[in-house]
Amino acid sequence: MFGNKKLLEEANQKLSETHLHLLSTQKSLQEIQQQMQSFQGEFQNIREQHKSYTHEFLQHLIAISSTRERFEEELRDIQHIKRAIETHLLAEVKSALNQQFSEALRRLELHISNYHDLDAKSSSMKQQLSALEAEIRKFTAISRNLKEKDFEMEKFAKQLLEMDSEKLNLLRKIDTLERLIAQQRRAR
Repeated sequence: MFGNKKLLEEANQKLSETHLHLLSTQKSLQEIQQQMQSFQGEFQNIREQHKSYTHEFLQHLIAISSTRERFEEELRDIQHIKRAIETHLLAEVKSALNQQFSEALRRLELHISNYHDLDAKSSSMKQQLSALEAEIRKFTAISRNLKEKDFEMEKFAKQLLEMDSEKLNLLRKIDTLERLIAQQRRAR
């Protein structure tokens, strides 16, 4: 009789320990879930920044394209002026020729100045694009890392479930063995 009480108390204690272990495991799983939610939030922020950078990059490309078109138009204008000077060179008076030539030179210098400004801006844009490309590579690596960690967490969760199932089977077998031992003691 006292043996049964002792066995019941031991079984009760083991059940309490198992329950505490389960609570600890649940708490760990909740912490892991919170971390995953935090990672998802950070990843969403990174994705939004990437969209913003892409939008800004497209705006810069549009501005560069527009400037290039204006530059080409101005270059065509210069070419037209050059042809006009060449065709009218013999026909025009020296003073008129000098006046048009000086105006063409002024515009040419302006366009060259604009071209140098554009060249400086394009090299700056190139550097910014290189930096953006490096950031995109980092984000890609981070996203791959997150996918691998998700897979590892799923694998760990499956292992925990298998171990829990195995533990329950062992507890059942212990209970069966304890009953058999108690029956043998009573039989003696």
